[in-house]
Amino acid sequence: MNCLRLSYRWLTALLALLLCLPSFACQKPAEQAEATPTATTSATADEVQTTPEPTVTPEPQEDASELLAELDHDIFVSYAVGDGDSLAVMLRDPSAFGIDASEMPVTWGEFPQTGSHATGSELVDHLERLQEIERAQLNEQEQLSYDILQQFLEQSIAGDEYAYYFEPLTAYTGLQVSLPLTLWLLRVETQDDAERYLALAADAPRYLAQVLAYEQERAKRGLFMTESALDTVLADLDQLIQAGGNLFLLEEFEKSLEQIEELTAEERADYAAQAEQLLPGEFLNAFSLLRNGLEDLRATCREPEGMYALGEDALSYYALQLQIESASDITPEDAMAMLEQEFLYLLTSYQSLSLTEEGRQDPGTPLTSGDVEQDLEELLAVTETVLPEVPEHTYTLRQMPAELEDLMSPATYSVPPLDQWEDNIILFNPSADQSYLFLTLAHEGYPGRMYQYLYQRNLDGLGLMQRAISFSGYYEGWAQFAEELAILAQNKYNRSTTMMQFCNDLASNSLLLAISSIKVNYEGMEPDDLKEYLSAFGFGEDMYVDLLYEYAVNMPFYAFSCAVGYTQLASLMRSLSADMGENYVQKEVLTQYLNYGPAYFNLLRERMDIWADEQLKDG
Repeated sequence: MNCLRLSYRWLTALLALLLCLPSFACQKPAEQAEATPTATTSATADEVQTTPEPTVTPEPQEDASELLAELDHDIFVSYAVGDGDSLAVMLRDPSAFGIDASEMPVTWGEFPQTGSHATGSELVDHLERLQEIERAQLNEQEQLSYDILQQFLEQSIAGDEYAYYFEPLTAYTGLQVSLPLTLWLLRVETQDDAERYLALAADAPRYLAQVLAYEQERAKRGLFMTESALDTVLADLDQLIQAGGNLFLLEEFEKSLEQIEELTAEERADYAAQAEQLLPGEFLNAFSLLRNGLEDLRATCREPEGMYALGEDALSYYALQLQIESASDITPEDAMAMLEQEFLYLLTSYQSLSLTEEGRQDPGTPLTSGDVEQDLEELLAVTETVLPEVPEHTYTLRQMPAELEDLMSPATYSVPPLDQWEDNIILFNPSADQSYLFLTLAHEGYPGRMYQYLYQRNLDGLGLMQRAISFSGYYEGWAQFAEELAILAQNKYNRSTTMMQFCNDLASNSLLLAISSIKVNYEGMEPDDLKEYLSAFGFGEDMYVDLLYEYAVNMPFYAFSCAVGYTQLASLMRSLSADMGENYVQKEVLTQYLNYGPAYFNLLRERMDIWADEQLKDG
């Protein structure tokens, strides 16, 4: 996707001003207190001996591990089968997980979906079952799985209260883009896959009608999008609708049919004919109806104000969604403190590097060999010097469709099914700026998202939901951190100027967006207030203020997964390095972090702090 790009020349000039800002100490979460056994005393020889009461044989208890595994499986099934799209994307062989796919309707599900693929009552039932399990009887890995389920269920239940604050149609990432892209990415390798693909395409009119009805209800409640956001969404829809018979989905589907050996020539022709009638017809017509319905709501567009103006419920929703995007239990206040501290840290790093002899050099050649596969091979070699070996795997490069090139970054990793994680896809956008492809591939490939998925999918003992939950901030935080790892471990490009580019991109494209979002949506800043705040950083030009304000209002959660995700991980690593001193060995620390598996950051930070203390004792 496209990201906000701002010049980094302002960084050096602002450093002196920023050094005057108060520092915000990152607080470690309080460690959970271990249960202390009650002290007992033995009878002395002088005490009167009495006949003991008969020992009561306790009722047999079900094994806590088994109960947790059963519950984890039940939640996973509910999560996976909420719609035909989720099931197809998540699993290649549902039967191996006890799911009969033939009994599941092949649809996009219902909109709005509540509780992340489960009804509110199911979520409450699941939470009650979880609380009946004796957590103390579980091993360390199971306790992490238990804690993940508890946080997931509690956040999902809380989210059911705020259904109409969610905006499904946002620039770059909304349903108007993601639904066609999801259909394009579906693996069509068998006859069942082909039939599922056509069934989902045929269901799009029903589903998009529900999306429009949802937006109409939002309009009645005064929650509809702003006019600038509406114009962006309509432009996305127009680009898709105008494709007509040249829709990119057609060519890709027909190519996939040619690779299915079990199909006869007659069957292949029949499926192709269905697609040629359906996709430019009912499928695209559904997007036209959505477009026209949204245009009819233009008069109800709300003012360009932050969520603060919508009342207390909106603020509660914002705080909850920040936690979900950040994969944490962090509050907006704590997130702001961490982001401002990290922003200052990046500027300080930029300034320090710019004063070195290497930092004053011209960066010279672009950060790429000019060949995607060569860049990935070089990054894999670099990765294995700083991280554990990656499991055996394959990846395929797929060129993005021309209709989506303007919306996508130079490369994007497509997450594989849980049960076919060895086969991976990286989407390549040849029309995007390739100047910094090395950093993009470090983020999306090695040692970023693809590496992390491969390494953790190969771990034993992780719960099903631990593997399935999106944990957006966890994954994006690692991917951003992986860029930094790659820069420092490689010796092909100028480290100082490359790190300066990294600091600029992270500060301007992520942290500043997240900071502005909290200021506008949670603290209620108007444009003039935001201008005054940013001016303290020397960054009060009207052009930048207007752009940041628009992002904050129209896409309030756009940057949180990357900005807060990275900030939490980077601050943890700096904290561990300071606490452990010479015992801090980066590869060992990162290996331990990865070995816990994906999780909410607050749970990982607690465990990493305990682990670090144990290393110091042993050392």
